Amino acid sequence: SFLNWWDSSNHKHSIVNPDGIDAVNIMTIHKSKGLAFNVVIIPFNWEDTKNSNDIWVDTSKYFNQDISVGLISVNNSLKYSFFSDIVRRESDLSLLDKINKLYVAMTRAKERLYIFSKSFPAKPSKDFALKGRLNSFLYSFSDNYPIIIGDKNNKCIEKKQESSSSFLVSDKKKLDWREVISLRHSVNEIWDTNSSTFQRDWGKLLHRVLSKIVYLDQRNDILDSMYRKKEFSNEEYNKLKKAIDSLFSDPSISYYFSNNWYVKNEKEILTSSGRVYIPDRLLIDKNSGKMVVIDYKTGSKNEEYINQISEYARILEQMGYRVVEKILLYTQEKNKLQFV
Repeated sequence: SFLNWWDSSNHKHSIVNPDGIDAVNIMTIHKSKGLAFNVVIIPFNWEDTKNSNDIWVDTSKYFNQDISVGLISVNNSLKYSFFSDIVRRESDLSLLDKINKLYVAMTRAKERLYIFSKSFPAKPSKDFALKGRLNSFLYSFSDNYPIIIGDKNNKCIEKKQESSSSFLVSDKKKLDWREVISLRHSVNEIWDTNSSTFQRDWGKLLHRVLSKIVYLDQRNDILDSMYRKKEFSNEEYNKLKKAIDSLFSDPSISYYFSNNWYVKNEKEILTSSGRVYIPDRLLIDKNSGKMVVIDYKTGSKNEEYINQISEYARILEQMGYRVVEKILLYTQEKNKLQFV
């Protein structure tokens, strides 16, 4: 399986040398862009690249209009065909790309540049200089090699300039630590309590169980599954089971966990402003299509909760839903349901 993965992925990976290592860097021209080296060697394997490529062309005007598009191979044999202009344009763009690539390669050197190339043909063709090969570029420059420019005996010495800078530190007013450090008093906001031994917040634990229950008959399976995954202790399991059974013993609550509804638990709603809202439970009546929004609250009643669920309803109505009920379910209160 590793070999199969490597065959399909090796072209996406490369070995990155750490900075400052005393070794030869072998890289593609594209990788070298923006870098500089004392000595650069450009090898002759430039010529081993593919000289033709396949392109899609519009053929709807030809072949009795039976074929709308076609895949053709760009080569000289097409210069007298319907696609001669396209072939010429592709050839010009390919040549320009190779010129730009050669420019990048040759401008990476700070001290020395070595260029290795295949020999010229005995009788170069008239268009040899336009072939886009490394030796064709060199042939355009001169037909007499090797060419040595500069002192070949001069040793390359890497010059390191040590820069120093100084600045004055003026007296600064000392900040009160309370202005730059905020303390959180809830461990759940800092640590992953799913696997820690810290005391869990009971309200959040009950909320997490409720968020997984779609229908009433699933509650025991949900609790058992979470317990097997060690999301809570045996003591917490018994406490949760008792709390869930007590909660659903109220018909006015269990009604909203029946099979009469399509249920969306904790689904994100992305608004046009980029803000994300996550209602705890959205219900859509399977017969009438009416929607009910439910939000679980583990604390005491608060006006802020009413504003929050009203905002959920407003956004859902903008999306085209008919929200008929907004319900706050207080798990710790005696009167658990608040209709907004």
